[in-house]
Amino acid sequence: MKKHIICFLAFFLFTVSAAAQEDEVRFIDVDQYLAAKDNVMLLDVRSVKSRSLSRQEIPGETWLNPKNEEALESFLKTADTEKAYVIFCSCPEDKYSIRIAQVLADCNFEKVFVLKDGWDALRREEDIEKVNIEQ
Repeated sequence: MKKHIICFLAFFLFTVSAAAQEDEVRFIDVDQYLAAKDNVMLLDVRSVKSRSLSRQEIPGETWLNPKNEEALESFLKTADTEKAYVIFCSCPEDKYSIRIAQVLADCNFEKVFVLKDGWDALRREEDIEKVNIEQ
């Protein structure tokens, strides 16, 4: 429990500049994701508003509301720290993805990657299936 509280606090108290964060975060592009997609878990950390505007998601993804503390805590309690994760959001400069990647790394997740250009890269890629979100 203490580990989860520390990870949770790290998420909200994380004040390192974006440049410093990017040095510590591993990025992949959409082609790298496509090459590895069968071996990674895709984490959607788009906001509720962004998801409702796009009305689409990737089959098999896990949505983690970046503004919901309980969802993050629940994910941290149950997720496999040895699995590979690719995180995406729809915010400029991948800010939500970077923050969640840092939290996962701080909680000993070993293989965490941020998808460069996030949702924009995924929605433009014709080889990636997208489905409508049921509202």
